[in-house]
Amino acid sequence: MIERKLLRNNFDLIESSLKKRGDKTDLKELLELDTKLLNLTKEFEEKRSIQKKIKSFNDEAKLIKQEIELINNQKQELEATLKEKLSSIPNIIDDIVPVGKTADDNLEVKKWGEIKTHDVPHYIISDKLTLKDEAIKLSGSRFIIFGPALSKLAKVLVDYMIKMNEARGYELYLVPSMVNKEALYGVGQLPKFKDDAFEVAHKDKWLISTAEVSLSNMFEGKTLKKEELPKKCMAYTSCFRSEAGSAGRDTRGLIRLHEFHKVELVTLSTQEKSEEMHEKKKQAALDILEGLKIPYRVMLLCSGDMGFSAKKQYDIEAWMPGMGRYLEIASCSNCGDFQAKRMNIKYLDGEEKKYAHTLNGSALPVERLIAAIIENNMIDENSFAVPDVLVESLGFSKISIN
Repeated sequence: MIERKLLRNNFDLIESSLKKRGDKTDLKELLELDTKLLNLTKEFEEKRSIQKKIKSFNDEAKLIKQEIELINNQKQELEATLKEKLSSIPNIIDDIVPVGKTADDNLEVKKWGEIKTHDVPHYIISDKLTLKDEAIKLSGSRFIIFGPALSKLAKVLVDYMIKMNEARGYELYLVPSMVNKEALYGVGQLPKFKDDAFEVAHKDKWLISTAEVSLSNMFEGKTLKKEELPKKCMAYTSCFRSEAGSAGRDTRGLIRLHEFHKVELVTLSTQEKSEEMHEKKKQAALDILEGLKIPYRVMLLCSGDMGFSAKKQYDIEAWMPGMGRYLEIASCSNCGDFQAKRMNIKYLDGEEKKYAHTLNGSALPVERLIAAIIENNMIDENSFAVPDVLVESLGFSKISIN
């Protein structure tokens, strides 16, 4: 997060970053609150010093005690207000990030694969391989039940992705899909993005939108040894998103569901190695797509399209022949020390404690990946071929609605 000291000492840098993001937060108001808090703290300490010099409990001591309690209450209230406001300021963007307002301003840095087109979107097939009505009856719209064929495909796909990422040194964890609000705060999803999350009808419990939440918070409050880094973690979980503000977009098929499944990668790194780790994390997703022979492009996101916690972010987009466009299938972010400050994650570099750098990336979401497989391997409106690397594990090379 943006700390008070950082706000004081790097005001122009933070203001410039906010302008590039299109964020209209009034930093001068926050600086004024910080100054007021500094003055209150100074006054509090002066009163405490006077209190310590009074030897007996008299009228003067009683008055000082009352004044200290009043100042302390004001100080605590102001601290809470300032912390909440600072918690809503996004990360400072990296110098390499292109300045822009929307996805149209993102920069393409790589393209791979043979582009083909047809006019049959994936849901023409996937709708007949899922129990759509039963899912709506159980859970409502934008939930899905895979039938046997897609369920088997999902299983071997997850196994394939986990194996690929294990070869890159990621350790697999089985993590909770339900967390407290502190965990969401730690990765930057609260307080600003409350409307995007699902709150459970149980006090202070939230469903995760990504395993990044659980994996990152495993290290909350810890100080690691430098030689333990990079720490590379992976989890496969259900993910839950309200899709606030996305009404009417990609409502058919497997694209924009309230519950989906994903293999997520999280890395804790030293400050010096975080950019290298970012490039390697991006490549982990690309290797999977290339293994499945799904065409893609890599976009370096512009300042106005970046995630809240990221200082630099890539989106990886799979080509969808039936939809006639690229579709985001993975996001890969370097958050610098932004999240680590919220979670108090440090490492010991000699005698000095430093904040770790955190990185996260999808590798990859199951439902969107299956949609891409269907569209890029469609035989006809009733069937599609299974990618070669999955055939042996799956036991068949084609999936048909018949």
